[in-house]
Amino acid sequence: MWTACCLAVLVFSAGASDGTTVVILRSETYIVIGADSLVSISNPRGTALPGFSSCKIMTVGRFAIALTGTVAQGGVGGFNAYAMLKNIALQEKTAVAIADRFDKVARTPYQKLLLRFLKNNPKGFDRACRNKDCLQLIVADYNGGHPAYAARSFKVVLKENVPTVEITANDCPNPASTTYVIQSQPPAIVR
Repeated sequence: MWTACCLAVLVFSAGASDGTTVVILRSETYIVIGADSLVSISNPRGTALPGFSSCKIMTVGRFAIALTGTVAQGGVGGFNAYAMLKNIALQEKTAVAIADRFDKVARTPYQKLLLRFLKNNPKGFDRACRNKDCLQLIVADYNGGHPAYAARSFKVVLKENVPTVEITANDCPNPASTTYVIQSQPPAIVR
């Protein structure tokens, strides 16, 4: 019942917006991740490029990783959350350890990306990131016969006109009961 309910929310939400959504459902015996496939790209001048379809769920070993929001910036020295997470996942043993390490390693380069975004496209920044969870992460694992996940939200706030990140954790390492997480960008998709 929970699976059908959560996946129905994903289907209806993803079809009604140009945003992005990821749903995770975990019970005592299984874990399910669903994501829409829309990927949006914008350039520094603020003009949006057409969206394209791509899988937002990456697997690295036994881990499944999904992201929503502003996750990368091209160019030399650009931030790429997927590449960073792949490297981290190859070195860590649990979903929570991957998410915790990403929190530490990604914060500074992500804030630099946000500063460039604000400088080059203030309207786009306001729409996508100001006072919002601009980057959301889910890492899922089936560790020791038990499904677990770690979820992170990177909320962006301006302090003296400089973007800063406040990270919220929602980890479920123990299979005590059925749980679910819905992450979306923009947040209005599922609210």
